Amino acid sequence: MDESAETAEIPLVPSEGALNKRIHELTTDIGAVLHANTSTLLMAHHSLDVAIRALAPSPFANDGAPTNDDVEAALSGPATAAARAIDKVHAVLGEPERAATVPGVEALREELADFAGTLADFVNAIPIEETRPSTLRTIACRIEQIVDELPHQALPKEVMRHLRQSAHEVERITALATLLQTRSAILQMDYTIRSFREFVTTDLRRREPARRLRVAKLLESAYRQLADYAHSSHVMLRRKFEAPGVEIAGVKRELVRALANLLHNAIKYSWRRERNDPAWVEVRVYRQDSQVCIAFENWGVPISAREIDEGMIFELGYRGKWATDRGRLGTGVGLTDARDVAEKHKGRLLVESRPARPWGPDDPDSEEYYRQPFLTTVTLCLPEAI
Repeated sequence: MDESAETAEIPLVPSEGALNKRIHELTTDIGAVLHANTSTLLMAHHSLDVAIRALAPSPFANDGAPTNDDVEAALSGPATAAARAIDKVHAVLGEPERAATVPGVEALREELADFAGTLADFVNAIPIEETRPSTLRTIACRIEQIVDELPHQALPKEVMRHLRQSAHEVERITALATLLQTRSAILQMDYTIRSFREFVTTDLRRREPARRLRVAKLLESAYRQLADYAHSSHVMLRRKFEAPGVEIAGVKRELVRALANLLHNAIKYSWRRERNDPAWVEVRVYRQDSQVCIAFENWGVPISAREIDEGMIFELGYRGKWATDRGRLGTGVGLTDARDVAEKHKGRLLVESRPARPWGPDDPDSEEYYRQPFLTTVTLCLPEAI
């Protein structure tokens, strides 16, 4: 053997104990980071609440997150009033005796005319709905800046006051809409991070003993976690107890987490039917074959039969093909965790999703088929405590 030949390096394989220690350290670090994020989100939530109160009164129902239709309706009057105020200023600036006192009057009149046109018909002038609040807010701020820069003697005080007030109202409503939508996103993100932290750090906590638990109490705990989120999302929770007083045996923390995950998904993936008709989630509790079943049904985002039949929706990190509808956030952990909890408690998790309207598109292979609302029911069934 040639001793001068290079010997191949043999990779060192960590022992099982070393790997477990490293996994424990990483899990602890991840849990700490997620906890810090939830604290930051809580601070942001409280700050937004203060800003929202400062911008009261709100034209939006219940101070929840307004939809694009809600924003359009709330801005219609103020935007029109601002356009009319600009028209008055535009006419006055066109008077010869006024024009001589205002530098660059023609460029200013042209800028104001553009603003008036946009405000008067902002739906068509700003076709992308999501950008309307920010665009109109920018215009309103610029109008207020123009009012501040104009010589005091250039325009009648009443005309100037009306222009400033109408521009400020547009700015106030657009800012309020953005804050409410941001608060709703924070509520959704906060629950998502908390749930993910619970999932990641489960093995770090001392295992709780199983005990008899009343289903109504478990659901109440889940409701409390998501009450603000349901409110901000304009989702009404319906409760239907066909088996009141039923009990199951299990670990409270895990069961509440599973129920909250399922309720959160149902709220998140709900659609509103009409502008004034809130979305809804129905929660039913009933007995079936010596089991207690807790069903969460919502009207909204579809799940394809293939995703259900092939178990794709239960894969860790998987988010449904249509789950990102309207920018919804998620980690793809909720259903995975809920099914794991069900199986640990000798139960099962069932998912069904079907078109809500029998007269809609009927070809499951077409994209149009999944643009219609679906009724989705996720049911957690667990043995009844005897």
